[in-house]
Amino acid sequence: MKEKWLCHDCEQLFSGWEKAFAEAIFRPHMDDVGSRFNYGPWMSRFCASMSWRSLSYMTWNNDSEPVVAEYKAEWDDANLALKDYLLGRIDTLGRYEQHVIPVEGVSEVMGEVSPRLNRYLMRSIHTDLIASKTVRMVYTKIPGFIILGFVTVPYAKQMRASKIALGDGYISPRTYQADIKLMEYINEKADEIGRSYDDMSDKQRLMIEGLVKGNPEKTMNSGTFKAFLRDHAISGDKAFSKPKDDG
Repeated sequence: MKEKWLCHDCEQLFSGWEKAFAEAIFRPHMDDVGSRFNYGPWMSRFCASMSWRSLSYMTWNNDSEPVVAEYKAEWDDANLALKDYLLGRIDTLGRYEQHVIPVEGVSEVMGEVSPRLNRYLMRSIHTDLIASKTVRMVYTKIPGFIILGFVTVPYAKQMRASKIALGDGYISPRTYQADIKLMEYINEKADEIGRSYDDMSDKQRLMIEGLVKGNPEKTMNSGTFKAFLRDHAISGDKAFSKPKDDG
């Protein structure tokens, strides 16, 4: 059964912010990751709408899930605050800051990382609720960007570089701070990409291989192939390897 999340008026409202993000940030950034991209007040609305949708989806009829049940009051408060902001009932996000980390491709790393890290960062779509004893946040991953909706984050001041302004601002190459636990989480999700491919049927794999062989030039120019090359540059032949099974 498909749930209808938005009324017609809200769909129109959200689509305006999505269009602005696509035209001013997403497409230009994918073409030229080294430039500065300016945004207006719509950016905080776009990010809040993404966090609200991810939060609503992850908590919908899901009270039995431990991460939802244990922090239900906090998730509910965040949902209401984001909704009020999106509908114009309040003009500030307060503690529910929105943060964006551009992840256009990792070329240098310290320590061990997943050999599929770039393919995850540059190509995947993923939503989740991240919770620990001290941190709660809404995680939304789209190709090239991670959007973090803060709920309870004691180190928020240390992440000023990624904070989205309520008014005008910009996204540019800079040093972005992130908690080590968040980086471990991202690595874990990157490995899951490999497990997903290993779970494909032989028929599905043959179909993908056929598409690649049928148009190799298109494949080599694709974002997925470019992300693979970045992974290979960092991890060598491990980029081809099957990820470790947690079980």
